Amino acid sequence: MADRPNISCVMLATPKRAALARTAIERWRRDYGEGGVELVVVFGPGEAFDLPDVPGLVTVMARDARVPTKYESGFVCASGCVVAKIDDDDWYSPDRLARQAAPILAGAADIVSLREDLAVRLPDCSWWRSRHHHAHNYLDATTAVRRELVGAARWPQRTPGETSGWVDVLVRQGSRHLVLEAGRDFVYGRHSRNTWRLNERAWAQVFETVEAPDWFPPGDLNAMAAAAAAVEG
Repeated sequence: MADRPNISCVMLATPKRAALARTAIERWRRDYGEGGVELVVVFGPGEAFDLPDVPGLVTVMARDARVPTKYESGFVCASGCVVAKIDDDDWYSPDRLARQAAPILAGAADIVSLREDLAVRLPDCSWWRSRHHHAHNYLDATTAVRRELVGAARWPQRTPGETSGWVDVLVRQGSRHLVLEAGRDFVYGRHSRNTWRLNERAWAQVFETVEAPDWFPPGDLNAMAAAAAAVEG
């Protein structure tokens, strides 16, 4: 792990999703706990709660609890050459960061995202595949950028869509955006506390049911389902 690129991950945390945040941090500790990657967890005023004690974890207090403000605060405070989002309710493989950072560090891209593929609904653990009917051909929970872009544009003050809106501005300014297939490096987690809400009709328009992948770690799935059940309760 010592030869990993200098990468920072930014994750937002709120008390109503504390179980999801703690579960995501435990996975992060397993995958990156030996060093080389920084985890920046961002709270809004009055939102702080106890987190697992993990090497490389930094907490940031944003000036307000709006999602765009929290992301902007976290990205500014991140120290990595590459700064990437990591959402508390999604799943990322241990290889995801290195794969996205490589084109940026090589000078071949300024922003690298993953094209969504699989989604899992929690806590029932049903599996779905994207029909790719969204406005963008990537999921903004996978956004990774060159550190120099962090202050190049303000984050749009809207939610959801704050990250894709920010990326759109950066691209208009000339940043090169590379979108890779998610493969086995990312699974989108859906539950009742998602910021982006979908009714059943809308869900059927953008996702189709599939069999559970045989490669997904069952222990991770069980932990994510338990965390989702806890926040829904």
